[in-house]
Amino acid sequence: MKKGLVFILMLVWMLAVQPALAATIPAQTGRVMDTAGMFTAEQIVSVEQATEGQDYSFHLLTIDRLDGVKPTDYADQVYKAWNLQKQDILLLVSLNDRQTALSFKNQELLAKLDAKYGLGDASISQIITDNFNDYAKQGNYAAGSIALMQAVYQLPALTNIPSGTGTIIEPAPAVPNAVNSGPEATSQPVPVTVPAPDLAPAKTAGNNVLVFFGIVLLFSVIAWVGYGIYLNRKLKQVKVRTQFLLVEISRATEQLRPFVGLVQGSTEQLVIKADERLSSLTVELSAHLHELAEQSILILKIEKLRKAIQEAEAKYSQFTAALQEGRDEVKRVVEVDKEVKQEVKELLGLLTSLEADIENLHQQHTFPLEYLYAELDRLKKETAKASDLSVFDPIEGDKVADRALLDMESRQQDMLDLPRYLDAHRSFAERAGSSRAEIAQIIRDNTLKLPRTDPFASLEKAQGKAPSLLEALQAGRMEQARTISGEMDSLLASAIEMTRRQAQLKDKNQQDIRWIEGKLTEFEQNEPDVKRELERVRKTYAEEHAGPLMAAHEKQNQRLRVVEGNLPQIRRLTDEEHQEFDQARVILDENLAQLSEADTIAKQAIASIQEWDTKLAEFKRQTEEYRDRFATAVRLIELESLKFHEEYSIQEHSKSIIALQSKVQSELSSPPYRLVVIEQMIQQQRKETERFATVVQEADAKKKQAEELARAMNDQFTSVHGRTKSMLLTDSYKSRYSGTMNDFQALIAAGYYQRAMEKANEVNSLISGMEHDYRTEVAKQESVNSGSSSWNDSSGGNSSGSSSWDSGSSSGSSDSNSSGSSGW
Repeated sequence: MKKGLVFILMLVWMLAVQPALAATIPAQTGRVMDTAGMFTAEQIVSVEQATEGQDYSFHLLTIDRLDGVKPTDYADQVYKAWNLQKQDILLLVSLNDRQTALSFKNQELLAKLDAKYGLGDASISQIITDNFNDYAKQGNYAAGSIALMQAVYQLPALTNIPSGTGTIIEPAPAVPNAVNSGPEATSQPVPVTVPAPDLAPAKTAGNNVLVFFGIVLLFSVIAWVGYGIYLNRKLKQVKVRTQFLLVEISRATEQLRPFVGLVQGSTEQLVIKADERLSSLTVELSAHLHELAEQSILILKIEKLRKAIQEAEAKYSQFTAALQEGRDEVKRVVEVDKEVKQEVKELLGLLTSLEADIENLHQQHTFPLEYLYAELDRLKKETAKASDLSVFDPIEGDKVADRALLDMESRQQDMLDLPRYLDAHRSFAERAGSSRAEIAQIIRDNTLKLPRTDPFASLEKAQGKAPSLLEALQAGRMEQARTISGEMDSLLASAIEMTRRQAQLKDKNQQDIRWIEGKLTEFEQNEPDVKRELERVRKTYAEEHAGPLMAAHEKQNQRLRVVEGNLPQIRRLTDEEHQEFDQARVILDENLAQLSEADTIAKQAIASIQEWDTKLAEFKRQTEEYRDRFATAVRLIELESLKFHEEYSIQEHSKSIIALQSKVQSELSSPPYRLVVIEQMIQQQRKETERFATVVQEADAKKKQAEELARAMNDQFTSVHGRTKSMLLTDSYKSRYSGTMNDFQALIAAGYYQRAMEKANEVNSLISGMEHDYRTEVAKQESVNSGSSSWNDSSGGNSSGSSSWDSGSSSGSSDSNSSGSSGW
């Protein structure tokens, strides 16, 4: 089995290293296809210029390698794929193979090569060797390509055309690549050889395709089996992990075992629950492991293996989650059992310390502290209960111990606070006296009567709570003592605060009264100016603008009258006799709000008037600007003698703009102004003026462009006519040109500038036709002078030849195509 597998793998390797048919033939996108990157951008331009000859056109393709295919075969395939014709020649250059090939389908060209070299089909390789290889050996492939093309162009004409085709391959010695250097291009004519394609690769290609699909099939089978082995191993890993869960369940059960049957209450319920969970989980897991053990799946059944893995992993996750819940329950029992014993020990220590602290406090202050002693007895009972429960019901014992610890900490804080609150009680009389003196001082300094405020009543109320505070302290009820002490402090603070507030209100009220009086005086002084401005606005702007402004001003005056009417009452409430500062404050706040609204109305009115004035000035400026732009466009029409065809009625548009200008001017010259209407008219004026100016400017530009085009066409026709009249009868051309130009000028005169420029295409076609007829006559004349005759190529075959610049040898073959190659 292993030997057979090794043999198959060796066979696959041997087939894989066989050469492929060839690189994919690229689509032709230009005369020069430099897929191997052998030319610079400047060299490509030079080579492209050289590809077009008088009798032949070259198509150049560079590739990296041939992958074992004969250069002439590949050249012939490219020639056919690109659908090249009789006058076309394909030049193929393979960089890494150092091979060059020519392929064409022209018996006359093959005869010219044979006439020059006398080597039959091998003449194709010879012209490559003579003109390309020396350049290629120095790395100057562009110069070699151009030299080879020029050599083909310069082949002498034939008097007799021999028959036959050939294909030649010529390897040459390997030479390192160089960069952009080489001998000067020779002026000696260069021959080309033309072979036919070798049909043998078609069979090889078929075999290679079969081998390729065989390799793909073999590797697919190997990959399938390998993936099956991987899945089978993964399934086994899941089984192993699932088996390990039994060990974990056993460990958890062992941790729980000391508590089973020995605990009571809450702990017993939790232990029973955890034990039942672990037992049930053990049974379910054992059954699942038995199913996994019975399971047998072939490694080639990929989908079945994947499904089995998914199911096994899902089950493993379920068992893991259930086991974790059981572990958590066991962990809680074990940890509480340890913690409760430590807490009971801590409670006993704190209880002894608390009892000593209460006794010391009792002896120091001779207070009965009956509440603290009662709490001490309760905590002793709670501690004893927690100690008993720690043996039989540690969970419930932990709860009791936690509550006892919290209560113990509270009582310890009570004993720390008792001396502090006792000092506060003892110092209260002094603090109350200080507050009373401060209040009296504030009253004297501000000459307050406080008709509706009695800070001293708050002081008396605080004094009345002092006995209750002392009683709570003597009993040790610190929560009650804290509450009473806080209330007493709050009453002292509020007594001082209410007195200070009255003093502050007295000053604040007087300041606001003075501010209101000043503001009312300011409005009164400004009223004449405001009325004059409002009258101007009423005359200048339409009712839709001025009306709301007048209404707002009346609303403002109403608010001012309300404020002015309230001032006597405010003054009375704040005088020395009444001192009703809180009541006066309410009315003052309302009046301040009224003044604020009045001030806002005034500012909004000023802003509106400024906005309207600014808009009106801008409208006047814009209408003058658009009037000037229109006048400038009209002057341009007159200056450049512009004409407009019927598709655009310039006269009607001009009259419309003039009428619109008159309407805008009329609206701006007679107040009251309707700003909304004026703005709409200004926008329409801008739109129409800009459209008019744009049309005029475009017409001016097109007219100048058409006139310039007319001058250029006249110069071109004059030049071509002068050059061709010696070979052609040009009267008909001249007559057609004159007629076309007359039409051109007529379109310009009528304002059809765009149509006139389109008419130029007819002139260009006329000039191109004259050029073509001239070249045809020249070619005919040269043919007559040389005495050459044309060949009727009926063979339909391609000629190709190749050469290698690594050696001096060459070879060729002949079939339907002629080709030759050479290696450099």
